[in-house]
Amino acid sequence: MKNTVRNSKNEFTANRNNRGLFLHLTFFAMFAMFVMFSSPTMAQNTCTPNTTVTEGDLFPGGIVSLGVTSGLGLVTVDHVNSGSGLQSLTLVGVPINATVNIPAFTLGTYNPVAVTFTTPNPNGAVDFMLRAASTFHAINIRVRCVAPTPTGCTLTQGYWKNHSNEWAVQNLTLGTVNYNQTQLLSIFNRPVQGNGLISLSHQLIAAKLNIAAGASVPSSVATAIANADILIGGLVVPPVGNGSLSTGSTGALTTILDTYNNGNTPGGPPHCS
Repeated sequence: MKNTVRNSKNEFTANRNNRGLFLHLTFFAMFAMFVMFSSPTMAQNTCTPNTTVTEGDLFPGGIVSLGVTSGLGLVTVDHVNSGSGLQSLTLVGVPINATVNIPAFTLGTYNPVAVTFTTPNPNGAVDFMLRAASTFHAINIRVRCVAPTPTGCTLTQGYWKNHSNEWAVQNLTLGTVNYNQTQLLSIFNRPVQGNGLISLSHQLIAAKLNIAAGASVPSSVATAIANADILIGGLVVPPVGNGSLSTGSTGALTTILDTYNNGNTPGGPPHCS
């Protein structure tokens, strides 16, 4: 009898420990998914720049001895394997729309040195200058990215609600749920009444219809759309379902999308005239 009680206690303890382990693993799995989905939205944007190389302020020959290549968010300086190697690599002046990182390197190195940069405003032009030098030669490297040209134009949720015959698509996904045109129109016609899910969905539908119609999407808006879909997840928007979100949790995203739909996003397409 005592053995039976002892075994029951051990089994209860084991089950409780297993449940605790399950809860801990579930928490960390959910946290990992949150980080996975959230991290890309935190990163700043980059571009592949055009570089213009000119002789610097020392003896001629810098262009021959200091090679320059560029890629996505970086500019690489590579000294030829002769002479005194790379002695300095500096930023000249104040960069425009660029956060520039010059890594530490061994003076006199012949190895490539990669300067990286990010663009805080992905819709603006990038412009900054680097100076690379050996003992006797120097070059100036002008680094530039042209601001993207917006295409198409945008229309508001009010327009799309009243012109369903002009929709380029008949189905849209909000969060992870797909809706047909009849359901989307019913969402458009549903008053917000303090439900942030409805107000966000109104602007998200309009934004996705604008994109389907050919309007270009600034990076800030693309990020907002992705975040809106993550926030909505599997909630079903009224009146199709009974999902709900606070206006506090959706307000910032709703404003970004409303600004885009009205043609007022910097670097974005204008409102259709």
